[in-house]
Amino acid sequence: MNRSASARRVWRMTGALALLTVIAGAATARTQHVPSTRISIDVPEGYEAAKPFAGFINATTGSSIVIAEMPAEAFTQFKGADFAGKLASSGFANVVPGKLNVAADHIYITAEQASPAGAVSKFLLIFADAQATAMLTVNVLKADITSGKTKPADVEAILATARLGTEVAKALPAPFTLGYTGTFKAAGSMGGAYLYSLDGKLAPEKPDAGRAVFVVAPSINKVDLSDLATTSKTALTSMFDIDGPGAITKQGTVTIAGLDGYEIEIKAPPKKQGPEAVAYQVILKMPDGGFMRMVGTVNAADGDSLMPEFRKIAASFQIVP
Repeated sequence: MNRSASARRVWRMTGALALLTVIAGAATARTQHVPSTRISIDVPEGYEAAKPFAGFINATTGSSIVIAEMPAEAFTQFKGADFAGKLASSGFANVVPGKLNVAADHIYITAEQASPAGAVSKFLLIFADAQATAMLTVNVLKADITSGKTKPADVEAILATARLGTEVAKALPAPFTLGYTGTFKAAGSMGGAYLYSLDGKLAPEKPDAGRAVFVVAPSINKVDLSDLATTSKTALTSMFDIDGPGAITKQGTVTIAGLDGYEIEIKAPPKKQGPEAVAYQVILKMPDGGFMRMVGTVNAADGDSLMPEFRKIAASFQIVP
């Protein structure tokens, strides 16, 4: 799995979690720098730096902007990989490439995705300079677009203010700890998701579709998950073909760090080409709303040895007060 594939994989893990909304109407904007990145953007009043992820959130409305910074070469790889086609094959609907009124060479895509909060209209911008690639994702409830409450032009105007500077903004601490990671090492974060790999790298040197990774992804709003079982299956469906007989090998309720959750173990082929894989997923309800998703994946050949590790890592999860 190359850098662009790794970026898509981590982003897809969190894509099902990213329920982002933008305040409708004009508002006074101010330039804000994204923690841990060189990216800045003009955000409307009411948005503050988010604690669970790199970006901004409006606590009143639950609206947010999620941002990720990647190596400069990722932009060329995204452009050459038919990124719009990859989104369409990963469960996104009405994927439409477009252009924004910005001078920099860029990728701009709108799409729709099902979510626990209802259908979401997504606005995705990717651009780069000589040092880094910036990815910004804004999602708006489709109902707000349909009703005219939020206008796509207003969302695009916000995205068009994004830029890459020269200095990296101070990082925010992770909103959780893992008391056990075994042979897995922290590899970094992307789009609010925290990645752990065996080599401690965000992406491998050579393509490896069956690479072992463990991802912890906080939700970016306080959506109430009334049906954890359905939500858990829907999240995995965006990554794997779990409809086949015997694909789900274990599932049920679980309690970790005093939080109610739902766990699923699967053995199934991924949505895109690659070896048969196993995955362990836990989604936990957070005490103040929202959720935390943990997913470990690896090729089926290594599943027997690493599945117990995935369970042990997830069981060591604790919230940072």
